[in-house]
Amino acid sequence: MAKPKHLAKLKQGVMAWNAWRRGRLGILPDLREASLQEANLSGVDFHGADLSKAYLRRANLSRASLSGANLCGADLRWADLRQASLSGADLRNSDLRGVDLYGAALSEADLRGARLLEANLSWAYLRMADLEGADLRGACLTGANVSEASLRTTKNLSVEQLSQVRMLCGIKLKPDLMQQLLLKCPDFLEETEVWQMSA
Repeated sequence: MAKPKHLAKLKQGVMAWNAWRRGRLGILPDLREASLQEANLSGVDFHGADLSKAYLRRANLSRASLSGANLCGADLRWADLRQASLSGADLRNSDLRGVDLYGAALSEADLRGARLLEANLSWAYLRMADLEGADLRGACLTGANVSEASLRTTKNLSVEQLSQVRMLCGIKLKPDLMQQLLLKCPDFLEETEVWQMSA
């Protein structure tokens, strides 16, 4: 459960919260299982925070700092995470259905088992992200950078989705999907400099 004093501080607003964090750099907020649905948390500093199993459905987290945060099992359905920083975040088994991650930084994020159905990942930076076992049915990847990302066991990932990405260097795909991509978009693959595609 979340620490009451941390929740109380957050309820004072984003400006007060961020100022409190700047003065307490050694403290990693404990917001486990916090109920923050529909909260306006745009620009909030949650880096390194424990938000595991937090309820953030429809929350506004645009431009939020969530680098290194623990969001394992969190409910982020239809949340606004546009241009949020989630580099190195733990998003294992999180519910990200319908989430807006336009332009979000997700480098080295752990998205294993995440539910990303109908998510907007356009122009997201997913370099070296782990998406093994994640479900990408209907997700938009237009302009995304998925270089060196792990996608070998990703569910419902199509050639059509991959043909819309901006960068594929070193992507890890299962062999049959890799072959389909090579057959469907040879010119596109040359332009995006796909190298070291591995099974």
